[in-house]
Amino acid sequence: MAPTSAPPFVTTGQWPEEADILRAYLTNWEVFFEVLGDPENADLARIDEYNTGASAQRLRELVNRYVADGEISVVVPDGATRHDPEVTFVDGDLAQVVDCFVDDSYALTVATGETREDVTTGKWLVQLLLIDGQWKVSELSQEWSRVGVVPCDEQ
Repeated sequence: MAPTSAPPFVTTGQWPEEADILRAYLTNWEVFFEVLGDPENADLARIDEYNTGASAQRLRELVNRYVADGEISVVVPDGATRHDPEVTFVDGDLAQVVDCFVDDSYALTVATGETREDVTTGKWLVQLLLIDGQWKVSELSQEWSRVGVVPCDEQ
């Protein structure tokens, strides 16, 4: 399935596959919020469209945890959420992305209405693999995270 609503991004032009890599990376986040927005009815096959390996496994585990805890993820319409991804390396079927990600989504416990909702800014380090012509997130780690909206270049 092709990405449909990933936010715009800027490419450096250093690698011809940059746009495809960034589109896949950002669509990965759309899928993340899609499956966690309704974890009990999540189409888990969507995870494999833009994830592989450790990244796919971790997202499946998160879906299971949300189901067990009775939680859903809520994306704030027109909120502060934004990405500033940059491709930092491409070599054949391997790519790396660094992203400054402001996240104002929150977890909602459906039964009680209780929320966990701190706005955070974090620097994400991401590895993608080209598999059967599709870039997929294989590893994703957060280098740092701060509460609030903070500039990434000051960390």
